[in-house]
Amino acid sequence: METFETLPGVIIMNRKTLSTGNRNAFTAISYNFGLKWAHIVPPKIVKNITCILPSCYLKLKLECNKNNNKNSIKFCKKSPSLMISFGSIYRNDFEYYSGIFLSLDVGYSWQLIPSHINSVHILNHGSILLGWSTVLTSFYFSYDLGHTWKNYRLGRNFLIPIKTFHDSLSSSLLTTTITQADNNNEWGFIKID
Repeated sequence: METFETLPGVIIMNRKTLSTGNRNAFTAISYNFGLKWAHIVPPKIVKNITCILPSCYLKLKLECNKNNNKNSIKFCKKSPSLMISFGSIYRNDFEYYSGIFLSLDVGYSWQLIPSHINSVHILNHGSILLGWSTVLTSFYFSYDLGHTWKNYRLGRNFLIPIKTFHDSLSSSLLTTTITQADNNNEWGFIKID
């Protein structure tokens, strides 16, 4: 279950339903402290196939956090309508696609982030999204809330991102990523500003 300090009343949780004799979990959202619930809306097209509720649905990966200091859903406090989460699309109760999803409407509807991106960072209060793949030959960025993604090639080395740092309180867009080369034990860092 996810609650948000800057979004009072919003709760996102995985709920179980009984359909055709099976218990299936789906992700639901409430905007009024849990009095009324709705399914979150999956992307319309997934891998060239139309996705329509109830036979096709999105289940976000929501981890139960004991200390409530870190949410499974990433969001920016100054732009809370923008949310990013890992999840899976289910078609006819079987997992069909897994990846990162983006919501621009406080978690109600979700769209796919390109499958080669497996980590996304929100910069400049949501106006820039920075994406990394598992092995870095380039990084990806979006200036239009994830509608289009561009990439910047880093060179011939394959780098594995270890940790990304960004000061959200600073006026600078400086982002530093610690990396390790995949063919040896050399460490490095990438500074993007």
